[in-house]
Amino acid sequence: MLTYKVKSWDDVFGRPLEKGKRLKTERRNMEIASPIERRISDLHKAGKAIDKSLFAEVGKEFGVSGTIASELYYELMHESIESEEDWINRKPLPGKKKKSRKTSGQI
Repeated sequence: MLTYKVKSWDDVFGRPLEKGKRLKTERRNMEIASPIERRISDLHKAGKAIDKSLFAEVGKEFGVSGTIASELYYELMHESIESEEDWINRKPLPGKKKKSRKTSGQI
């Protein structure tokens, strides 16, 4: 910015919100996504199938449609899978060696 080569901070960091998205809606979704995921998981553990009726039920509890509840749930599931894959596929830090585990009977 000091060289006046960029017009705005958006050029440097990107838009804070994608075009067409509403701040209030995105903030609400961020706040309720984890509670929705936990509620669906709890109900599923209690024996309910993960289907449209469950999303409608949970969505109603949180004041959103079943479709929104479903989208938020699956978005979190997708992020969780990506996080686990990143963890599994991570590279060791430079200078750190993986410890080998020896079990009894091995030399």
